[in-house]
Amino acid sequence: SDVVYSDGWQHGDNGGFGWNGGWNIVSTDGDSHTSTGPSGSIDTGGRSWMFTTASPGYRYSSAQRAFTDPLGIGDSVSIRFVHGIFGEDGGISVALTDSRVIGWTPFYFQSLPGRSTYYIDAVGLPEESGIPNTTDPILLNYARTGMEAYTLSVTVAQAEPLLFYGSGADMIDRITIYSYAGPNSQNAPAYFNELFISRVPEPSVVGLLAMSVAAFL
Repeated sequence: SDVVYSDGWQHGDNGGFGWNGGWNIVSTDGDSHTSTGPSGSIDTGGRSWMFTTASPGYRYSSAQRAFTDPLGIGDSVSIRFVHGIFGEDGGISVALTDSRVIGWTPFYFQSLPGRSTYYIDAVGLPEESGIPNTTDPILLNYARTGMEAYTLSVTVAQAEPLLFYGSGADMIDRITIYSYAGPNSQNAPAYFNELFISRVPEPSVVGLLAMSVAAFL
């Protein structure tokens, strides 16, 4: 495993290569935090990045990583995650961000509180994906296919990938992962691993397992 994460997952950790600095991790309070731990299904060396909330309440954690350069046409970013049952007001989001505009997040894939399916939100227009919330592993792959066009591939466990097509953002230059919990949510950890950026013509990747052309958590 990458020695950067040998003591957990913390603000400033800078594992992998091809990234513009380390992780920017924010939590609302001491009850929401990041670490590493076994998910049982997506681990590298028995660990994945992990969000946990010690007690219910209006709390969230986020972890953001900036790309060295914005995604170009033909580039893609992918990540694998798995989570437990959040309850009626908890959830997770994987967001792709344009840093030129503060507070602007042009793309989300998210489990929304009280909803039974995952939502895809492109430029502020949330739509049901038709994919039920699940405790199975999910692999997301977001590919930029045009100036404002993208393709999203969603693979649940070992099923065939589902493809979604959309348009909106003309620049994506970082990824942000959110975990949030309301007063009625359950303490269900969320795990993430296998974060890749594939460039034309060469890849840039991050994770816990340091390899010659790839890295996992």
